Amino acid sequence: MIRSSLKNWHYSAVMLVIYIGIFHIWMAITARHDALTIATEVPLCGVIVSGLSACTVLGVYMLLAPGYFTDTIDRAAHGMVILDIGLEAVFPIIHNNYNFYLCTLAFVVVVGGNHFRQLRKRAQEPA
Repeated sequence: MIRSSLKNWHYSAVMLVIYIGIFHIWMAITARHDALTIATEVPLCGVIVSGLSACTVLGVYMLLAPGYFTDTIDRAAHGMVILDIGLEAVFPIIHNNYNFYLCTLAFVVVVGGNHFRQLRKRAQEPA
């Protein structure tokens, strides 16, 4: 049971941890800066580097786990999360609140719901 769940959900679980973790890292990096200084000072570099590093890790992991995704839509849905991390990293946004949990919830419902539905459909297909 656990092995089956791990096989079917490992990429999504890793992505969830990285998504939440990267926003907490950004909150720590930008904690003492306001909107006027964030675009001109060093913390922005830390946000960009950490965000693009997270995108790279998730992108490479996506290439290394081709059998994980149920179809092209599933792969694209997971790719949207990577794109969101990249866009949030590159554009100077203040990351000093917990609103990202709402985005996390939306991604879990949409991406996880699609993945769950596709896994059920795959299990019901005759072998």
